[in-house]
Amino acid sequence: MHIPSRFSALLAVMLLWGSTSAWANEENAADEAVESQSESENDGLSVDEAEETDMDADLIEDVMASEAPEGSADYEEMHQMRILERTFLPSHAAEQQSVSGTSLPPGNLMELSHDTAMHVLTAGSGQQENQRGLQRQASKLMKEAMTQVRKQIEANGSKLDMPFGIDCIQQPAVQEHIAMFTAPASGTMKTWLKRLGKWRKILEKALIAEDVPTDFIYLAMIESGFKTRVKSPAAAAGMWQFMAGTGVEMGLTINEYVDERFDPVKAAHAAAKYLKKQFARYHAWPLAMAAYNGGPGTVNVAIDRYNTNDYFKLVKYGAMYDETRKYVPRILAAAIIGRNPAAFGFDGLTPEPEFVFDSVDVPEKTQLKVLAEAAGCSVDTLKELNPELLKDITPPGSNYALRIPKGKYHAFVESFDRVKKKYDKADETIVLKFGETLEILGADIGVPARVLRNLNGIGSRENAVYGSEIIVPNGSKRGHAEKNKNDDDLPVVLVSPEKFQFSDKKRVFYETQKGDTLKAIAAAFGVMPNQLAIWNELDIWAKLRPQMELQIYIAPQTDLSHVRHIDEEEVHVVARGSDEHQEIVDARKNARNKAAKSAAKSKGKSSSGSTYVTHKVGKGDSLSKIAKKYGVSVESLLKLNKLKKNSTLRKGQVLKIKKR
Repeated sequence: MHIPSRFSALLAVMLLWGSTSAWANEENAADEAVESQSESENDGLSVDEAEETDMDADLIEDVMASEAPEGSADYEEMHQMRILERTFLPSHAAEQQSVSGTSLPPGNLMELSHDTAMHVLTAGSGQQENQRGLQRQASKLMKEAMTQVRKQIEANGSKLDMPFGIDCIQQPAVQEHIAMFTAPASGTMKTWLKRLGKWRKILEKALIAEDVPTDFIYLAMIESGFKTRVKSPAAAAGMWQFMAGTGVEMGLTINEYVDERFDPVKAAHAAAKYLKKQFARYHAWPLAMAAYNGGPGTVNVAIDRYNTNDYFKLVKYGAMYDETRKYVPRILAAAIIGRNPAAFGFDGLTPEPEFVFDSVDVPEKTQLKVLAEAAGCSVDTLKELNPELLKDITPPGSNYALRIPKGKYHAFVESFDRVKKKYDKADETIVLKFGETLEILGADIGVPARVLRNLNGIGSRENAVYGSEIIVPNGSKRGHAEKNKNDDDLPVVLVSPEKFQFSDKKRVFYETQKGDTLKAIAAAFGVMPNQLAIWNELDIWAKLRPQMELQIYIAPQTDLSHVRHIDEEEVHVVARGSDEHQEIVDARKNARNKAAKSAAKSKGKSSSGSTYVTHKVGKGDSLSKIAKKYGVSVESLLKLNKLKKNSTLRKGQVLKIKKR
């Protein structure tokens, strides 16, 4: 029976778990197991058997790819940890329901999870049987791990240092997570503890400043593994995994230049403020942490329904979502291990270098390459120290407090003016007009748009804002693109057949851009939206498409220096539905037909000398299907492509097929 690749990988992970050192020496063992399993899954199958395997693997691949958010590469570590947790610590919802004696269904992590691949893998009776077998194996391994953890707890007894002043070591949920962190996930825990050395001092300083327990550093560990640019599928971002709305509410700045959720220190202050707010509500840190994860509404409903405000009693009765029931024990387990590393076998680790820096105030809209040269470091180093910066330029508005490498402050101050002056001579600025894009501006000044994007730290999918000062190479001037002087070469603009007569107005034209609205265009030209609709036969409520040409009547003295527009003499105006319009349509149609015939003729000539065609193997393809499709024999396919009868076809493989 075929086992989908993800569960096969998990089985490999379980078998590997017998050797704890394998996890300790390789943080991403689960990832490697998945990759090796995916690569070898089809190797032993015949061509006829490959179809079903490819379909399963491709389905999972497609699901995972479709759900991958920005920053998902950094989130993969957390994702793998969740998969391990679901395998080794499955939801005990049914047991909890029977204990509580209520029909109220507890939260189900599988239903709430963004990991659609897990839903795919658990569908079908065959997969369910496989899942039960894997779960029995996982349960056996977890029992052994729990036995070992309880022995360690008993051996250390009162010597264990408890987090938050809570004696939680005997809580089953906490012990289960300690067992997971010390056995199947020991490699990841080892890595997190090493990263803790990098961030402990600066994060604890922020937590102390906000008057909350420094043990909340382990909340950041559980949320992100101390990664600064991680982003979850739910769009929570940064080391402390803030949603945008909550981040802004807690004082973080989020705009096109800066996202302070990615600043671990500023986000630590914000997280501490949020936790204090929840503590003021519940006067219990476990409930405050549960609210951090699931929201205060989730906690309030749980307390009201079960008539207890003891977090661990709520866990026992299956209150809240499964994710929230596991969230606090995760943090407490990580904190117990972090406070007592020797008791659980994590002593002797070499911490990562401490996060240290100097801070300097730099002018607004300064390129990072200028700042990096002044600091004597790379742009990548500045980005690592300032992960909140979204562009290769500091934000506008005021001076910016920039982190630079430790010990570089005096050298930076001495060299910055000289370096900036050098770059100032090389660059100038041009204000972007309304209706102008970087591509249009680049064509006008003779500079590729990619160069402008690089100079201004604007991504390939971002749009520059109207009125922005765009940095351009020194000497760049508008009007680089030559205007057509020949009437026959003027661009054609189709207008309403109705003629408008104004003695005190002139006509200009505007080419719409993505996101334009009649209201915005009207404001730019000093007219009313309904006038634009009347002059151009438009539905005032419908969206505009890019590259529509609108005729606009304005007073001759109207200042259009801030608006991209086309004067009437620069276009050839044609009324819609006129004879001239029909002639243009026919001419374009004939030109397309002629081009198509020419292309077909060229293709025929290029392929006439070939004795075979090619076929790219797709989902469900087999040699017999391909042979039948092209009317050839399987034997001829094998011979021409030097294949054996038991050869495996792979998606994307190109086969030669002899012409009939």
